[in-house]
Amino acid sequence: LCGGFQDSISKEVLVEDCEPRAFKALLHFLYVDDFAHFEDCMQEALMAKDSRDTAEVAPERKSGGVGPQIAFLQDMLSASHKYQLPRLSLWCEKQLCERTTVAEACLVLCQAHLCEACQLEEVCLKLIKDNMEQVVSTQDFKQLTAQWPEVLLKVALFGSGVSAGKAASAVAEQQTLLRKRKRES
Repeated sequence: LCGGFQDSISKEVLVEDCEPRAFKALLHFLYVDDFAHFEDCMQEALMAKDSRDTAEVAPERKSGGVGPQIAFLQDMLSASHKYQLPRLSLWCEKQLCERTTVAEACLVLCQAHLCEACQLEEVCLKLIKDNMEQVVSTQDFKQLTAQWPEVLLKVALFGSGVSAGKAASAVAEQQTLLRKRKRES
């Protein structure tokens, strides 16, 4: 907070890409190195959702139809990945692996892809493969197909039984081709 930047003048730091509840939990973790606080935060998120559901209007989260605990864990995974906290990332990944449902699999898979959460990716891919009929009719799957070509390729390769090594190679080649196409346009 030195050097003439706005942060040093106002004594405030604006973090725009993280939910306030998640960032507070992240700071708490940095100070006490304990996961118990996250359980409390997830219970608070669940209770907050329940109280909104009893009201007439329940605002939707921008990421779609994920539950409040999954949304909180996704925020924590993203923040722990961004701030390079591997222990917290692994904990979030484990929690998401245990709690993700078929309805949330596409959204969580995209998050796992961004955060390089390999175990979570595999759990989501298995959920999608085992429930493909149900998944393909969801809005989240349609969004995945339109906006996440790399993830869609992973879904197709996993569903076809292609080995993890060959699938990783195919995804890497696709990334190279997409970058090349962007440079040429």
